[in-house]
Amino acid sequence: GPDLRSGAEAFADHSRRLGAPSIGGRPLVETLVRSGLGGRGGASFPVGLKWRAVAAAASKGPAVVIVNGAEG
Repeated sequence: GPDLRSGAEAFADHSRRLGAPSIGGRPLVETLVRSGLGGRGGASFPVGLKWRAVAAAASKGPAVVIVNGAEG
């Protein structure tokens, strides 16, 4: 497959150069929703919708992590 790092900058280098992101919480989630960014799974589920759902569920009970081991 393609080299996904070609032309990319390591996160540590990016953080040193630009500092920590100035956005978080609800503004970050809504930015992701507006971006239309899709996940890397076969269905390309919208990342913003996934993050919005996780944020909404975060205060409703114990934390649970579900992992799909069938996808890379």
